[in-house]
Amino acid sequence: MDGHVTPARRSYRAVVAALAVAVLSLGGAVPASASTRHAAKHVSQSGGSAKAKIITNWEEFFSGKTPAKRKIALVQDGKDFAKVIKGQASGGMAKSATAKVLSVKVAGKTAVVTYTIYLAGQAALKKQKGEALLEGGTWKVGGKSFCALLSLEGTAPKICATFTKPKK
Repeated sequence: MDGHVTPARRSYRAVVAALAVAVLSLGGAVPASASTRHAAKHVSQSGGSAKAKIITNWEEFFSGKTPAKRKIALVQDGKDFAKVIKGQASGGMAKSATAKVLSVKVAGKTAVVTYTIYLAGQAALKKQKGEALLEGGTWKVGGKSFCALLSLEGTAPKICATFTKPKK
């Protein structure tokens, strides 16, 4: 492939981006089992325990069964994303979506999460990289990661500008 993006490829990317935003906002991942969630509440935030908690929270954030209020609690600066998350909750596009965390690399209070989003069982966004961070004692989906997927659709809330500004 010569790197040229055809109009058909651009259209495909736009559809995938819109679905990815719905996945993030509504969810669609297979939710962690109740026993996994229960066990994860009783582990420390370091090493393998942190990885397990990140996976649990990341996939819960993507789950279509997770209420908007819980999703807001699982994303960095969640209250600033509440309108977007609640607005997407009325759509049905994410019903066939799932997300699978492939790997987690913890470095202090942040982690790099590699994941794939599936639509109707087909990989739509493969091996995406995102950031999780420890905020208020909870491992959350990083706002920058959420904004990156929102921007694929072309519409990101004002809060996303704070995640793209260079740090001084």
